[in-house]
Amino acid sequence: MHAAALSQVRTRSTLSRKGASHQPVRRVFRRRTRLLAFVAALVFGNSVLLVAWSNIMSWQLSQSTRTMEPSQELLGNYGVTSSSVNISTPLPERLYEVPSDFENEAIFQNFDAFVAKMSSFDTGRFISVPVEDFRKLPKIVVNIQNDKYFQECGWDLKRDARFAEAVNCPPESGRFSKATTKHDPVAVHKSLVAMLRAWSDFAKSEGIMWWISHGAMLGWFWNGKFLPWDKDVDVQMSMHGLLQLAFHNQTILDGRFLIDVSPSIYVRTPQPNGIIDARIVDTETGYFIDITGLAELEPRSDENIMQCKSPHYYKYSKLMPLIETSLEGVKVWRPKAVMRILADEYQEKSLFSTSYTTTYKSWTAFYYWDSEKREWADSFKNFFHFFRHTLCSFL
Repeated sequence: MHAAALSQVRTRSTLSRKGASHQPVRRVFRRRTRLLAFVAALVFGNSVLLVAWSNIMSWQLSQSTRTMEPSQELLGNYGVTSSSVNISTPLPERLYEVPSDFENEAIFQNFDAFVAKMSSFDTGRFISVPVEDFRKLPKIVVNIQNDKYFQECGWDLKRDARFAEAVNCPPESGRFSKATTKHDPVAVHKSLVAMLRAWSDFAKSEGIMWWISHGAMLGWFWNGKFLPWDKDVDVQMSMHGLLQLAFHNQTILDGRFLIDVSPSIYVRTPQPNGIIDARIVDTETGYFIDITGLAELEPRSDENIMQCKSPHYYKYSKLMPLIETSLEGVKVWRPKAVMRILADEYQEKSLFSTSYTTTYKSWTAFYYWDSEKREWADSFKNFFHFFRHTLCSFL
């Protein structure tokens, strides 16, 4: 009996030791199981979040890239339906300006001629960009940012420093440089027209609304072409348009024209060194299209005022509706009140003065309006015509 009891105790003791030896293994197994379950839950949760985030971003992208083609809703305010817009039909007269907007007698006398000239460039299509598109701003607006993103070269600052030839982009470049930047008028014109056409096609395909401004708009007013002394193109768009364009930053158009968007497009207050929001740059020549955005920083009940970072100020009622027209044979958009906007920026005489002088340092150029050819001509290259033009103006 004693031997049997002792054997039973030994057996029980052995089993107890074996059970104890398996306890750490079970604990490790349980820990690993819990860890795997946690990892699986984490992966599943992240997947759900990623799907949700992807859906949100897709929705925002679809909102930012909505088409802005003329529609019944937008055109209905003017009694014209989308299907009835004919590119050969002149715009309703009420979409043009009125003589009472101006003070100069020369504008009164030539007002009908001005309207007829502009309507000959226009296609007959028009559209309004919603005022809400100028209000798409962050809750915090940076007041000042002196960093200059775009770098130009040459004494006239008309070429992008990254892509201009070394001979035209000396180390001491800038407005106070003694180095002279040479421009081939034919090459400049060819570059700007090709760049404008590529940009116009791209913007149309992506539903980005924009319009010509500053010197490009002044040249269009005279004869639907660039000014011969202007070496760049100026365009504007709403804040919504800038956000659309930011999705395509660093895109190359036609294998040549670079879309470059400044990282400070949300800085909307006047900036001494950061006026330009984006550029289309010809990587072969360095010439560019300047893009500036307009924002409504202080909404008002009586009038919506839009501004860029220069700053220039525009009444919404003077900008809209945008009217489709032709600049250098390329379809572009222009503001409604072109003459009033130009008169505010360049004075009223810019609409009828037939001579122009531009001076940079010791270099001066004289241009006159050749009424027979309907174009601006260089006085030095056409001295006889310039002399006759000057003589006739005094007689």
